[in-house]
Amino acid sequence: MGSVSWTFAPGALALALCLAAVGAELCDARDLGTMGELFPIAEPDLMALIEAKVAGLVGGDGLKRMEEEFQSKARTFAETPPGRKLPRAEKSRNFTFDPSITLGRDLADQNGFVFASAGTQVNPLAYSHFDKAILFIDGDDPVQVAWALAQGDETSSLIVLTSGRPLDLTRRFGRRFWFDQNGVLSTRFQIAHLPSRVTRADPVLQIEEVALPGSGPGQAAVTVPIAGAMSVPEPGNDARQHSTFSAGPLPDVASVPASERAPQ
Repeated sequence: MGSVSWTFAPGALALALCLAAVGAELCDARDLGTMGELFPIAEPDLMALIEAKVAGLVGGDGLKRMEEEFQSKARTFAETPPGRKLPRAEKSRNFTFDPSITLGRDLADQNGFVFASAGTQVNPLAYSHFDKAILFIDGDDPVQVAWALAQGDETSSLIVLTSGRPLDLTRRFGRRFWFDQNGVLSTRFQIAHLPSRVTRADPVLQIEEVALPGSGPGQAAVTVPIAGAMSVPEPGNDARQHSTFSAGPLPDVASVPASERAPQ
């Protein structure tokens, strides 16, 4: 039987020796002991924690309590949203407000076409046909509420509360009462006193802070000679029965056709 000869290149021989040395070290692996102090894992398993929490809610009345709490908070927010409390106007004031804005960056469509460049001044009134008067009032002041209702119906004006209970007034008078949440619009229009009327006077807005005679919220009844004679009831009485206008008494919600009622 013939003999077999092996021939190694110098580089291959060096690689073989290195691999043999590494293999020897691995085969000789041993426990080197503990280096430093060890601590048990303190954090609970996240998934186990979530599952236990859900099981506890579903098994008991926790889920129902959460639902009731959420509904209560949502109802409170809807009935009395966060607003901006402003004082009554002691004297009438007229001023104009320019609603124009200056673009801080280029505006482009989905194809990248720039249709408005940065620095362009845009006046929203040039693109809007809205021509109703916007009446800002304190919904907690019956005098201001009566004044706003006397300015016309929803075809000519919008009543916006800066504070108060819009849904309660909507149910009471059968008309939509909007709300300036957190005072965003009244702050933007630089309104400092109520009631205020905002109308178009292109290219600007005309803003009137109206000084009403009479007392503030929670005080005695007064007569407000604006848009016809009207009387405002004392707090606690029903304005539908006691407030009268030159155009007739305030409507009872029940007397308004369902198709014309504001949403509740």
